Amino acid sequence: MYDINNVFTYAYSAGTNADNYQTITTDAASTNLIDLDSANIKLGAGKAMYIIARVGTVFASIVSLEIRMQTDTDSGFATALKDYILGRWALAQLTASALLLNIPMPVMQYQRYLRLYFNVFTTATTGTIFAALADSPEEAALQVDHVEAAS
Repeated sequence: MYDINNVFTYAYSAGTNADNYQTITTDAASTNLIDLDSANIKLGAGKAMYIIARVGTVFASIVSLEIRMQTDTDSGFATALKDYILGRWALAQLTASALLLNIPMPVMQYQRYLRLYFNVFTTATTGTIFAALADSPEEAALQVDHVEAAS
């Protein structure tokens, strides 16, 4: 189950489902960061949390997309942030509704704030992503394997 406080790509605009998708055309941080303290999320203690990422609008004019998890003690991510590569996908895999991530949170030392960072290899002309934390994986879904694509 998703809560807007746990959606990395949430940005209120029209009050519709489209608010959950972030347009990715150049390198960018997720529109929303997650404050683990205020969301009362205890990663590594108790039940596993999952990271879910799904393509919304099909990507075009891109070689590949890399998604990184970043954590920091500063909400502006200006201090000694920690960075973890979640995966990289080639254009052929970035199709509508493709499930890119459906995995337990990586084992790493988490600080107070979490965000995703999208590295775009060549500029995309279109493409959107939905990404969130969830208390369970997506059911009966086929996850797209990430690849080591050339940049």
